[in-house]
Amino acid sequence: MSPYKSSTEYHGLVKYLANHSTSAPTMQTSDDGMKIIYKEVALDIRLWRKGLERLKMTATEAIDRVCYGQDFGLENPVRVWDDWSNTRRAYTGFKPETFLTHPLPLLDTMLHDEALGLASSPDGDYQVRPVQDPEAVRSI
Repeated sequence: MSPYKSSTEYHGLVKYLANHSTSAPTMQTSDDGMKIIYKEVALDIRLWRKGLERLKMTATEAIDRVCYGQDFGLENPVRVWDDWSNTRRAYTGFKPETFLTHPLPLLDTMLHDEALGLASSPDGDYQVRPVQDPEAVRSI
């Protein structure tokens, strides 16, 4: 079971226990606040934090693998100007051309990846090739 799936399963269990109880709620916390016991279910905060950290690391590694270890210039700017009006939707500072040097940098990188073999570019124009191994593309 993946870390995300296990956290979803845990959330579903806790939600079920909270909403389908026939007795009065009884909750106890340890003196240091690092363990919460609700009826017969215990939550160890230290283990929960370790699990979240592991989930974060797993997600970060997966994103790095998909993005070839590059961030493609996508960073949160320190300040984003917003006019706080109802005349425009969204944050005015978030325009892709503000951050990206190429309109589709991840796609461009994937098309240039010889290992994937998605396209060739002998003259600078992409020639898309049929995928020989669909599983290789899915594994990205």
